[in-house]
Amino acid sequence: MVEPILPRAPHGATMRNRTRYRTTEEQARQGAEYGRGNARNVNPLRTKGTLLNLFNRTWKSGELPRSWRTAVLVPVLKKGKLATAAESWRPISLISVISKTMKRMVNARLSHYLKQSACLDESQSGFQRHRTTVDQLVQFTQSVINAWQAKSHTVAVFVDLEKAYDRLWRTGLAVRLQ
Repeated sequence: MVEPILPRAPHGATMRNRTRYRTTEEQARQGAEYGRGNARNVNPLRTKGTLLNLFNRTWKSGELPRSWRTAVLVPVLKKGKLATAAESWRPISLISVISKTMKRMVNARLSHYLKQSACLDESQSGFQRHRTTVDQLVQFTQSVINAWQAKSHTVAVFVDLEKAYDRLWRTGLAVRLQ
């Protein structure tokens, strides 16, 4: 069972204990009151240092707190698809802000390491910052032009992987990768 993101306030909740049951509108009003990115009685420099310390300890231990590994799955209907078909929906996972922040830090460290150690081929564009599939198309087009001018050939293989992983035998793949 998926827990609601914002539980309803219990009937008869007092103003004192009702603060954890604020509505989105109430939170927006309170945010506007303190300004963007500011919270009452919070020192941003101290908070950054505390978070960095926490992230570094987590990084070294290799263990994430359970709440950081928990996500709320929300189904989103694909544009122009029928709501009655299961494949018309895509799941979106909502994770906590602290998890997103940790994810960004790990991604930055991993990207830096991969770039410094030259683990990725220069032509690799997937999952790289400032690189897109357009880069691959431009590179392919240039290869075709170069081959044409040299009166040579260009060989290309295009594979449609849209549903390739739906039927993947994950256990078998794990065994093969070992």
